[in-house]
Amino acid sequence: MIKEISLENFRNHSKTTIRPGRVTALVGTNGSGKTSLLKGLNHLTKSLQRIDQGFSWDSYFQGDCDPAVIVRRGQTHVSFGAEGGDKTADWSIQIGLNLSPNPSVPSKSLPLDCKARYGGQRYDMHQASLKDKNPLELARKALGESFYFKGIGQNIARPTYSPHTTPLLEADGSYLASVIAYLMTNERGKVEEIEKSLRAIVPIVRQIRVKPTKLTWQEKKVVSINGTQVPYEEQREVIGHQLLIDTNSADEVPADALSEGTLLVLAVLTVLWGPACPKLILLDDVEQGLHPIAQRETMQILRQFAEQQQRQIIVTSHSPYIIDELDPQDVWVMATDAKGVSITKCLKDHPDSERLKQVLTTGELIGAVGEDWVIHQAQ
Repeated sequence: MIKEISLENFRNHSKTTIRPGRVTALVGTNGSGKTSLLKGLNHLTKSLQRIDQGFSWDSYFQGDCDPAVIVRRGQTHVSFGAEGGDKTADWSIQIGLNLSPNPSVPSKSLPLDCKARYGGQRYDMHQASLKDKNPLELARKALGESFYFKGIGQNIARPTYSPHTTPLLEADGSYLASVIAYLMTNERGKVEEIEKSLRAIVPIVRQIRVKPTKLTWQEKKVVSINGTQVPYEEQREVIGHQLLIDTNSADEVPADALSEGTLLVLAVLTVLWGPACPKLILLDDVEQGLHPIAQRETMQILRQFAEQQQRQIIVTSHSPYIIDELDPQDVWVMATDAKGVSITKCLKDHPDSERLKQVLTTGELIGAVGEDWVIHQAQ
């Protein structure tokens, strides 16, 4: 289980540390660094999966993840770290990059730093040989994989085709119909868990269905012309899947006719009971489109799942109804100072937290104290 997460010079984070529980919420104003923290942690786990393949910065951090974009203004170093422990041993793992002061050296081609500790064993990428990777392997296994999710309703509702044997949900909710179809064929019990939880949150739902549908699939291919590899796209007709929902008022309602809140919570539940649920689940704006009662039900299901399945879940939220389901020690408040740097404090560390939580719920507590105290306490 992860006990501490740290970011240094990532986007608007100078030095940020949080200590997550089973279910943890990040709250704060827009632009305060909540999403950045989730993405930084996701970058850590994803990059660690590729170290064995000769990982370089360029192989993962591209586009909006280019070092020129993600490294905090004026800084030449960025790092992501996590540490934790279990009955076997304590562990820690960190990756980082030192940007070259020489502008002629492309930042994306610079090598990655990696340090790991597992119990009394230590690993340093620049000192250890390939035969000395045991502490890295153990720490990486202890950290596990993560999945960042911020669903988009129209992507969730869209009929899909997946060429993969085991289709996986994407961060924006794409391929949900294919994932549900796979579960119905191979792991029916998980579909029943999704349906049961969805009915608890959206009572009008009766049953989830998928049906075959014809789709046009664009496949990327490469042809060799005079020794030159030329990429092109080929279109072909395939049989994909369309998502349907039986409700109390009608059967086989197409997904695109459902509310965005229903679609988003269905996708979140599929993250939990999907083909390969990771150890760490990162949910951005978890309350989108949900009624306050549905928000509470969602959080109760998340908490129960995390405890029973030994997973950790970190959510971002602006809703007091989401926060009400957590203790102050599991809520981290974020704000930006005058320089735009993200500052983070645990809600339980507010000077009046102990007194106020006797008469206020956690959601009411954050509403009463706001975020400015985080800046004042850091000064």
